[in-house]
Amino acid sequence: MKITNVRVTRINMPRVDAGWKTASYAASAVEGFILEVDADGVTGVGGTAGHPNSMPAEKLEAQLNGPIRSLLLGADALSGNSVREAIRRADVHARASIAADLRRHGVLVELS
Repeated sequence: MKITNVRVTRINMPRVDAGWKTASYAASAVEGFILEVDADGVTGVGGTAGHPNSMPAEKLEAQLNGPIRSLLLGADALSGNSVREAIRRADVHARASIAADLRRHGVLVELS
């Protein structure tokens, strides 16, 4: 079950509570990403969001469209350990890795 297509969609998610904040930042919106991966007619979906202090959205988007996309295209969609290891060796931020891992669970759910 080879991965044949990878789509990254950037979305702006406004905060419902205008007073929302954490100990590290406050923002009126969060930049999020949807990662869709196609393999043999099945689509897995993962997601992640940027963090203004540790992983700005622009840098995260570049990692998703660069090394993550390259590692996923042609990979076996059901081979989670080998994909995870390749991503670990690529030295991408955990937020990019999470999106790739979640998309695998989407493929497995659709197959079951």
